[in-house]
Amino acid sequence: MNWTEKIHANVCDEHRYFKEAREDVCNVNLHQLRLASVIADIFLVVFILITPFVFPNWKLSWPYYVFGAMMIAVTIGVFIYNSRKRKTYQGVMALCVLFDLCLMAGCILIDVIPYPNFVSTYFQIGIVFIAVFFTMPLRLEIPMLTLIEVAYIVAIIAWKTPRMASVDGYESVIGYICSILIAVIVSDLRVKEGLTKYRYMRQGTTDVLTSVRNRAECEKLIRDFLHKRGNDTALCAVLMLDMDNFKQINDCLGHQMGDHVLEQVGDILKKEFRSEDVIGRIGGDEFLILVKNIHDRENVLKVAERVTCSVRQLSEMLDGVSVSCSCGAVVFEGMAEYEELYKMADESMYEAKRSGGGRCVVQVVRAQA
Repeated sequence: MNWTEKIHANVCDEHRYFKEAREDVCNVNLHQLRLASVIADIFLVVFILITPFVFPNWKLSWPYYVFGAMMIAVTIGVFIYNSRKRKTYQGVMALCVLFDLCLMAGCILIDVIPYPNFVSTYFQIGIVFIAVFFTMPLRLEIPMLTLIEVAYIVAIIAWKTPRMASVDGYESVIGYICSILIAVIVSDLRVKEGLTKYRYMRQGTTDVLTSVRNRAECEKLIRDFLHKRGNDTALCAVLMLDMDNFKQINDCLGHQMGDHVLEQVGDILKKEFRSEDVIGRIGGDEFLILVKNIHDRENVLKVAERVTCSVRQLSEMLDGVSVSCSCGAVVFEGMAEYEELYKMADESMYEAKRSGGGRCVVQVVRAQA
């Protein structure tokens, strides 16, 4: 494998890792954010209190006030977001970027403006620190580090003496290069470790044939979601999908072709539903799907219709044997029990079968006042 192929493989691995590990990355980064924001605030307070005793001529100037205000605002924002029930990967990642930018903007302020004739102290440390603290994809982290470095170069040219600007510029470029190398190395290690972890996890939680969740894992994830969501009023849905006359495919074309059809159905479901949704194979030709945070009943119906249409198109690869599926869905808000949702989705699915199959029946359950 040459270096271009290796780079392409690493990029693909990173993309797969951040797709599969979104929930873990979100939780770890949010924990790191809470920790880092509190530590940054404590450091600033301690720095302001101790520095006058170490350097009697030191004065508290406006860049320190701006830095402190930014970090306090970020800390408040982090803890407000942490108190929300619904947290997203994109929201947490945006907060990580905001924290890094505010931290480094503060380092630039206190390193450059008050001391135009002195060498910078904090920027080079900070840019290496932020390269390893959060788990970010390199396609986001490298542009962010580059933007910070450019902002620093502009600041030292504008505020520092030419001699100090040349010294700080040289040191910052070295720090920037080191931060990029460290970010690449740490990211590669995290991705490899994460993919290995998820590969072992999938062996016990994934259906081998269709590559969706197995029944035990699917039910566990849905129960956990229902338990954590409490009285959340966001609309969600549970769908039950069952192949129509699947025995005919096995009898006429053999079990190998039947397995191939199920494999294709698994691919269709993974394509039509989002990565945060839960997709599981709960029986021979039965699938169960939890769809999180939808707008209305029509969204579920449209996705279900696309799935049934895609499944019907699989008939083209079969020798005179048609294939279709029936889908039952229940849209709900507020608290709900897994057993009740399962029963209602199952009833809707059988209603779709009694109506001729190849269609979807949707029920809507409103939260009680």
